[in-house]
Order: sequence, then structure tokens, then C-alpha cells
Amino acid sequence: MTSAERSFGEARQALDTDFLAGGGEMGERIRLRDWLATPLGPISTWPQSLRSAVSLCVRSQFPIIIHWGWPDLVVLYNDAFIPLIGDKHATALRTPLFDSWPELRPTIENMLERVFSTGQAALFKAAQGDGGFASRRKTMHGPFRIRVVITVS
Repeated sequence: MTSAERSFGEARQALDTDFLAGGGEMGERIRLRDWLATPLGPISTWPQSLRSAVSLCVRSQFPIIIHWGWPDLVVLYNDAFIPLIGDKHATALRTPLFDSWPELRPTIENMLERVFSTGQAALFKAAQGDGGFASRRKTMHGPFRIRVVITVS
């Protein structure tokens, strides 16, 4: 590879990931990850709707987690969400939700199916047997709203 080709590749990567600028630790982690092996594919092929959602997410000071694509629900989140995800922080990024957080499946899978099939938001109120949310009550406060973003390709 010539230096001109290398420079062009680096410029292209910078352009492909400029929506992550100012996104803190998670913006940088998302930029540096190899997304090719994930259902999302390389960042250069992400739809504008995903880029916009991730850009808003990583720049927000409010804890946000994105689960993109049904049924994979690939996990992306921001710096403010790191304390909420706890010890799963090291492995959760870019993995399917229930691979990184299997204890949530019995609690929210049916609710998520309804959200994705109807496009209507669902309200989650923490309850006993809630997949670990109750044990995080000191840092997590409900109720939580789960909203689907419908995109047209």
C-alpha cells in the first residue's frame, strides 16, 4: 500500500466516524472497534438513522443504551451508562443484548418483541425478579421507557 493510499484510507475512516467526535470514551471505543463481524457491519455502511442515534447517545450526559436491530439488539451505549452496566462494560459493546445480559431475557424479551412489532413504546416498572435491576436501585431509577426507532431504508 502506498502512502497516498494509506492517507486516503485514514481520511475515509475519519470521515466515516466523524459523527462520534466529542463522544467521550464510548465514542472512541465505538470508533476503534472492528464492526465487520457484527450484524451492524462496518461503520461506513451504517444507515444515517443509526449514525444519528449513536451520535446523540455518545454526546449525551444522560445514561443511554441503544439496542439496534431485531432480533440481535446489538448494544451501544454512552459514558453515562457505564456505571449502570457495571462489570459488563468490558464485554457488552457490540454484542447482542441477551449474549451480554442473559438474565434480562425472561424479563424484557416479550416486551421488546411488542415494541418492535407495534412500534409503540413500552413502560418497564422494576419488580421482583427483574433481571437484576432491583439490585442496582441505588444507581438506577425507574420506570424506564423502551422506545423503538423505525427507519426506512
